[in-house]
Amino acid sequence: MKKTTLFWLFISFFFVLLSSLQAKDKYKDNYSCSECHEKIYEEYKSSYHSPGYFNDILNRKIADKVSVKKYDCATCHMPMANNLKDIVTGKARPDKNNKTHTDAVS
Repeated sequence: MKKTTLFWLFISFFFVLLSSLQAKDKYKDNYSCSECHEKIYEEYKSSYHSPGYFNDILNRKIADKVSVKKYDCATCHMPMANNLKDIVTGKARPDKNNKTHTDAVS
């Protein structure tokens, strides 16, 4: 009985440790995902969502027309932004050199 309990405690500890290590992984950009999801990545790159805020004139004009001071649309269009709250409240502007701002539905 004690061996079984110790075994399950060890297994539980291992999974807790493993999940905490995975949570600390650095942000992986869209291109990293293409290694396993090549077709989805190619569909994304050719879609309307790919150019987004920084590379599409129409998207940029709409975003600036909505609000020059803050970017409320970031909640959906920059969901991975590492400073999302600051962008939405106007404390920061989207940064084209920050991968968390340019990836996904940017």
